[in-house]
Amino acid sequence: MLNIVIIGGGFGGVYAAKTLLKQFKNNKDITITLISKTNYFLFIPMLHEVATGGLCGHNLAEPFREIFKARNFRLIKETVEHVDMDKKKIRAKTTEIDYDYIILATGSRANFYNTPGAEQYALTLKSLEDAHKIKAAIVEASERMCAAKNEQERKKHATVAVIGAGATGIELVIEVKELMDQILKTNYNCTEKPNILLIQSGNIILPQFPELQKDAEKALLKHNIKIFLNNPVTEITKDKIKTKSGATIDAATIIWTAGTKPNTILTTPTVCDVRGYCCVNEYLQLPTHPEVFAIGDCAQCIPKGKDAPLPALAQTAT
Repeated sequence: MLNIVIIGGGFGGVYAAKTLLKQFKNNKDITITLISKTNYFLFIPMLHEVATGGLCGHNLAEPFREIFKARNFRLIKETVEHVDMDKKKIRAKTTEIDYDYIILATGSRANFYNTPGAEQYALTLKSLEDAHKIKAAIVEASERMCAAKNEQERKKHATVAVIGAGATGIELVIEVKELMDQILKTNYNCTEKPNILLIQSGNIILPQFPELQKDAEKALLKHNIKIFLNNPVTEITKDKIKTKSGATIDAATIIWTAGTKPNTILTTPTVCDVRGYCCVNEYLQLPTHPEVFAIGDCAQCIPKGKDAPLPALAQTAT
């Protein structure tokens, strides 16, 4: 019996499982196991629409049991704590699994770059729970803005600051503005206008996609979103953002989309770099352990003849 185990149910993990099952479906000599924290696949690229009410969460979540229908497929809803590559064993919270081949597709999480207060006070957008928290925060801020009895409180609750001007930050900040405009127009007799900010540490927005920068800037300006460039955030407290320029911004809702780091479960220096990425060859294998593959956001792959690694996108993961 050959045991192929995939850890992670994002784009990389799901497409790996689909491809393997297409080749080995119902093969009694090969078991394909997917280990995931959830029992559903989440379409993360549209998560910002759940955060702003454009879509319901169930529209983006599809149960793995609906995706994979094969007798040799096994789903384990668990959190993996350790992989012993020498013994070929996976230790989860409540069980231990043997493997012959393993595919690490553990994805990424928010990278706060050691910014004081960021992890405690800023909202993120990596899960359905995150999206629901953002929507609740925006609705709550809108209500408090209209109920506030002094100008300072009104302005604070009217301000939403999105930190990070990548694709997620730009998509989210535009939809936040549209949501607040809609809430105030239909539900409140409030004269205060939403104050939506996009804060970027670098000197350009959307640095990963230079060909889209002009269109993105036009869209932001059309929605009256204020863009702050060359403005690294140095500290976040409750309702406040401090920047390197010395400015302090009052904002009741603070959302962090400024970067990611790998969800790594390997700590061996010979297979991971200092940031935690699994360093793979052109076959997405760990050179020291060819039976271990790493794909998607947890892997670092620099194609031959290139200086930069492949980007952290769904298309790259698949």
